[in-house]
Amino acid sequence: RLVLFMDQLDFLASAGLRVLIFARQKMGADVSIYIIGSKGPVTATLEMSGFSQSVFMQDSYSPE
Repeated sequence: RLVLFMDQLDFLASAGLRVLIFARQKMGADVSIYIIGSKGPVTATLEMSGFSQSVFMQDSYSPE
């Protein structure tokens, strides 16, 4: 599981998106990625790119 807290980000550049996509590819389908607290332009970038379809996007996170 990879948990990324993005509540402090105001912008996600294409380079950052490429890093997320690369991580998704390298870790494989059996690893869950959680995007926590993204807002505004960050969420829009993740949704427009389609990346939001391959991760769990949540407002908050509680470890199990």
